[in-house]
Amino acid sequence: MKKQSVFIICSFLFGVNMAMAQWVSDPSVNTLLAGVDTAYAYGEMVGNSHDSASYLLYYKSTFPNPPFFKLYLQKIDYHGYRKFGNDGILIDQGPNRTWVAGVAVVPNQDSCVYVAYSKVQFYPGPEDTISAIFMNKLTKNGVKLWGDEGIRISRGSTTCSSYSPYLLATEDNQICIGYITIDSVVTPTGSLPNVILKKLSATGTLVWEYTFNKAFAEFNWGVSMYPMANGNIMAICRHDSTNFNDTSFLQSLWAQKFDANGLPLFAQPKNILSYHKYTGDYPMTMVHVESNSEDGFYIGASYDVGEVTIQTFVQQIDANANALFSEPVPVIIDEATNLERTDFGIRYLPETQELMVVWAEKNFTTHEASILGQKISSGGTRVWGDSGKELYPKISMMDSTYAFLTLRKSGLNESILFFMKRITASTAIFSYAIKLDPSGNSVWGKTALLSDKPGKNIALMALEEVGGQWVAYYTDQMDSAYYHKSMGQLFGQNIFNNGNIGVGVEEIVSVSFPLTVYPNPASSNISVELELGTLFNIQASLWSPDGRMIRSWEFSKVPFEQPHLFLDVKGIPDGLYVLKILDGNRRSTAKVMIRK
Repeated sequence: MKKQSVFIICSFLFGVNMAMAQWVSDPSVNTLLAGVDTAYAYGEMVGNSHDSASYLLYYKSTFPNPPFFKLYLQKIDYHGYRKFGNDGILIDQGPNRTWVAGVAVVPNQDSCVYVAYSKVQFYPGPEDTISAIFMNKLTKNGVKLWGDEGIRISRGSTTCSSYSPYLLATEDNQICIGYITIDSVVTPTGSLPNVILKKLSATGTLVWEYTFNKAFAEFNWGVSMYPMANGNIMAICRHDSTNFNDTSFLQSLWAQKFDANGLPLFAQPKNILSYHKYTGDYPMTMVHVESNSEDGFYIGASYDVGEVTIQTFVQQIDANANALFSEPVPVIIDEATNLERTDFGIRYLPETQELMVVWAEKNFTTHEASILGQKISSGGTRVWGDSGKELYPKISMMDSTYAFLTLRKSGLNESILFFMKRITASTAIFSYAIKLDPSGNSVWGKTALLSDKPGKNIALMALEEVGGQWVAYYTDQMDSAYYHKSMGQLFGQNIFNNGNIGVGVEEIVSVSFPLTVYPNPASSNISVELELGTLFNIQASLWSPDGRMIRSWEFSKVPFEQPHLFLDVKGIPDGLYVLKILDGNRRSTAKVMIRK
């Protein structure tokens, strides 16, 4: 039984060569993650800290007539291998369009994956469109636990449709979902959305439900949820009040706090940020939310103040959603018009309790593009002056421009900024990453090139750090006369904390002698069982994915009757490592997962 167990463990750890693809060090190649043999693919990805893998929910189509979409789930392991075959696991198919949205991993060692998506069913006639939310739960090995088609979360009909699910895995290993519904109430601007929140048990039964109420000529648009202490949840949604006489809007963000049983902790949702008489071309967006160490949040929101000028404001709220700034703080003060500010990202810096804000800016007067940054203090002041700080050089919009910025954490106060630069003359789009210290200066002293793969690469996204590396992914846009046929496949690239790409954990080079490691994953100590007889001068060492030795041990003699090494791994960060054992000229290696 013991040898069989060891074989299973070894197969799990070393069997990655059975799958397709792997991270590569050549930015002109990159790794194909999903969308094999398809004319269109788009996805959403989440990392799993328990097995250092990433899960990609994506839909694809080869565009028959009519254009049916199929929804798949793919697992990408630490090395960039596709673990669920070329395409992944089929989540949904049929005479419908299934739009990708919502993927989460539960925070426990079982590491089950929840997927949620909008299914739009088309019947003859434009009035017969039915849209509903579906959900499924899968094991980390890809087994569907809620049936082949999952469970229906909302009812779609000709009078009510649902879409845009948002998922949050909770500490009690249950799952929360928020989504938008559009009912049959019709106003001069169309039907008005509402927001529904639900919590489901591990078996898919309803635990509680909540609706953000609205009145006629008002609508709630978009929702996100964030974990807090004691199993509480903060939900934030956007609310619009419409004045149909002058087509202006009062736009605001509202928050409600729930305990683990779904009891609302505020008598009414609290207003945390507002804009008056919004009349621009771009809606206010609620995409910048960052938690601080006191269970409060920084909120960033952007809107069009006219003449293409986009401004972003920041508000800080405490654990009870009380606004801490007397007025939302603009990240930059200027009188310029014809500015387009996009792709805002924010990062809380625990040591200084400041907020770093980055964005891409296009100036249609000077025809320049740049990446700018700002820091907001805990007191609500701009640290880097009224004009912010240039984080990356200005370039001529006639030649190239920046887009798709994503800001991710690196350690306590450093950040990694992912971005794309479009080379206008050649229509090529390249992907980059730079590491910034809290002052906005480059840590690496270089810009890491992630992808210069030929073609039009768009929609760069990046995950938070998992297993000592970050994973960035993008869509490859193929040349086509039709936009809906222009995006073909999903590619990805990894990057380590030192700026290297494609350098994964060292594979097994040679096995000079049998080696068994347990427990694996380990939390504090590792036992290494050897079958070598009497050993002398054994050296053991643990190596990080980017080639750094983390810890080493030396053993002058190991008894024949007890060929074991006991290694203390306490204090070593969670992640995947390589254990090397040297005995003279003989060598053996094993992959070890450390997880507290």
